[in-house]
Amino acid sequence: MVRSPQCRCPHAQWLYALLGKKWVLFILQAVDHGATTFTDIRRDTWEPNTKILTDRLSELVSGWILLKNTPDSRYSLSPLGHELSQKIIELADWWGQQHQEVYV
Repeated sequence: MVRSPQCRCPHAQWLYALLGKKWVLFILQAVDHGATTFTDIRRDTWEPNTKILTDRLSELVSGWILLKNTPDSRYSLSPLGHELSQKIIELADWWGQQHQEVYV
């Protein structure tokens, strides 16, 4: 069993636990870049194990990060997921700037 650090805010704890799971960030990036079907997402995330991908997609839908169009099983970012994706991109950009300042 993997133990994760505890924080005082249950919302932050949930977010950290979700984002820390294998493949989640790659799935968000793939959907943000236009992958909509299970097959597209799997291909664009370097083909993770089918069960793990199924579990992660289900967790992201349950957490209102992704939406699933039931008739054709297509995924899209929810408004919350889109905002989260943009925040992750901002964080990555910030990290890249810090990295450049430290190592250049």
